[in-house]
Amino acid sequence: MTVRGGGMFFLFLATLCSAAIALIFKYTESINTNRLLITSANYFIAFSTSLFYFCSKEGFETMETMGTVPFVSGFGG
Repeated sequence: MTVRGGGMFFLFLATLCSAAIALIFKYTESINTNRLLITSANYFIAFSTSLFYFCSKEGFETMETMGTVPFVSGFGG
């Protein structure tokens, strides 16, 4: 799958997710929940989603079209 203009699409998704997280935090303030648990769940879900995305073949194909694979592969050695 090749994504043309994928940068703007991912920017839109990041903005949408940031707004959703802010609304969730605002809602949980009013119902007296454990803030550490909510924040930990947020990080775990973000990590799991990104791991699934980058382990899939489509994740690397999208990175190739955006020109970021040499930068990421440079960390390997």
